[in-house]
Amino acid sequence: MHWSQNKCLQTVCAEVGAWYEAYGAIENTYYDTDYARGARASTVCGDAAEAALHRAGFETHSFDTDAEVYHAAFIALSKAGTVHDCRPLARAALDVLGADPLWCSDVIRTRGRAPFTYETTISLTGPETRLAMAARHAARAMATASAVRFSGDEQWYEAASLMVEAVWYMSVAAGLPPLHNRRAYQEFYSSYMDGSLPTKS
Repeated sequence: MHWSQNKCLQTVCAEVGAWYEAYGAIENTYYDTDYARGARASTVCGDAAEAALHRAGFETHSFDTDAEVYHAAFIALSKAGTVHDCRPLARAALDVLGADPLWCSDVIRTRGRAPFTYETTISLTGPETRLAMAARHAARAMATASAVRFSGDEQWYEAASLMVEAVWYMSVAAGLPPLHNRRAYQEFYSSYMDGSLPTKS
């Protein structure tokens, strides 16, 4: 992937992530005190995020377009695993993932509007540095989560656990503590997962 494409991908991911972060913050602030005001402001943020997606080629907001954003994040993460300073790409990928691992579980398993495969992680190679290895581990966890079938709560939670693992290593690759500022992921990790990742690096 060309350097300019990497920068474009980082910019789009960062902008969409910032708008969704603002959306969640406003909703949490006003949910109990002034719901109507919060809903209006959240709608503005959501519309701005969709506008950014539209500029990147995503026409509507749905699980399909969310899935395609995850595809872009996966590409950024895969690229991060091949370079020494992978922090910008890993951070860009991290910023677009949803705040709830169970929601991410649905998105990662959604195909999107165009064919896409996560299977390229099998051949991922790169520097044997802690950050690059973490980026590759995160990409493999995303790929594994994407292959979990839609069939019931057990599979829903299985894919969510793998997304927690992906975000854990994505955080490390971005130069952050594991699950940094990801409260829902931290709670899911400590409660449902009993403080243990599905696989070990």
